[in-house]
Amino acid sequence: MTARTLIYLFAIALIVMGISQYFTQNRSPEFEAALLTIDTQEIVKVEVIQAGDQGFTLLREGRRWLASKDNVHLSAKPSQISILLEALSSLQTELIVTADSKAWEGFALNKEKATQLKVYADNGEEEVFLLGKISLNDAQNRLETYVRLEGQKEIYAIDALPLATLSTQFEDYRPGVLLELSTPIIAAELFTQDSSFHWVWPVSAAGNSVQLDSLLTAQHLSSLQLIEGNQFADDIDELAAKQLLFVQLQLSTEASIYQLNCYQDTTLSSPFIFHSDQFPEVWLASDTNGLFRQVFAPWQEWLIPSDTIVAAEQLQD
Repeated sequence: MTARTLIYLFAIALIVMGISQYFTQNRSPEFEAALLTIDTQEIVKVEVIQAGDQGFTLLREGRRWLASKDNVHLSAKPSQISILLEALSSLQTELIVTADSKAWEGFALNKEKATQLKVYADNGEEEVFLLGKISLNDAQNRLETYVRLEGQKEIYAIDALPLATLSTQFEDYRPGVLLELSTPIIAAELFTQDSSFHWVWPVSAAGNSVQLDSLLTAQHLSSLQLIEGNQFADDIDELAAKQLLFVQLQLSTEASIYQLNCYQDTTLSSPFIFHSDQFPEVWLASDTNGLFRQVFAPWQEWLIPSDTIVAAEQLQD
């Protein structure tokens, strides 16, 4: 190859580069691009920080994820983690709304208003997204969410639909299942800590202090295959709780025996606290009409004197 040929090739390369730069600088703001460059399979941590809140952390540990906020550390719901990762992978933009940083506040994309998603990969790579307000795009007849990447001025418009199921609330990631039985309950025993009330099913030689309809009892026990709630008792002192034990319900299946404890602290607006040995990290709170009624409905009038119920309701008011 002669020197003249090399000069020609070099000149052509310069021309092609110049044309490419021209179209890049003058392209339409409408295009399609993925905002998240990290492979969701490589994500090991996500921090979710809402405006005015300290936020919470989701951390991958092996095959499971942990959710942490303040002094609460527990396994995260796999279903919510799947929704989160899917939402992150769907962060596709087709439009740069503006590159003017003065517009951030109007789109709720300054740090005082935006929700931040900090995404970390196992190789140390980090990306931070700021989610702003949602608005209706009349031209495309769709809802759009406005997004900004930390360290960049551009405001991107993305389809809001893929983010509709994404939650930025810590409570949605924490498990609220107290008991989950896959096989039928074949026996049950309930008693109060002070031994003032004792009940067994099926009826044993010891007898019961109250008689309940056997069919209704079987139906009710069947409803206890799954016990869950969304009111959490985060301030419970697990060591001190033993002194507050009020009622214990023991449920037997063909394979296992499960123990459900109900504690009572009359100083709380929701005085009943539930805990089971199946999911020991979950502590749920209830008033007299919540989870307590769901679990102990057939025995409630014997377990709680009417004056206690009135006092609890007055405390809530």
